[in-house]
Amino acid sequence: MKKNKAFPYTLNPDEIPTAKVLDITPECGCAVHVNYACPNECWREHLEAWRRECRKGNLTAPDPMPYGHLMFERPVSYGCIPYGCTDPTVIRAAHEQHVRGSLHGWDRDLTSEQLDKIVNATVEARMRGEDVGAFPFIACIAVGLE
Repeated sequence: MKKNKAFPYTLNPDEIPTAKVLDITPECGCAVHVNYACPNECWREHLEAWRRECRKGNLTAPDPMPYGHLMFERPVSYGCIPYGCTDPTVIRAAHEQHVRGSLHGWDRDLTSEQLDKIVNATVEARMRGEDVGAFPFIACIAVGLE
């Protein structure tokens, strides 16, 4: 990735001149948002601007990430998709990766088939825009007790 110069913080992702990904699997209390590669030269300024936006309740403010972070090379591994991507296969893969990672440890008493069913049900619901809450974790416990 080529080194970029400093640029002003912006709330418009289209104005960000560096690598961007869309985090479609945010943690509870967060929103779907853009992560972008932030050059060291403007890191502190951008981080403070992002924090100010979050304190104002703007949970969709673009989030500066360290320049060179692997999420820009392998976004799906981080529950993200390339910025502007609309491919349902890529979106599904990001959700699946995130669900499997979240359930790691909770799945120890499950067979791979049982885990696959829970993951697939969770991903299908997410693809329909449904919030599944704690369902996958409760399902792991319930199935593990059988």
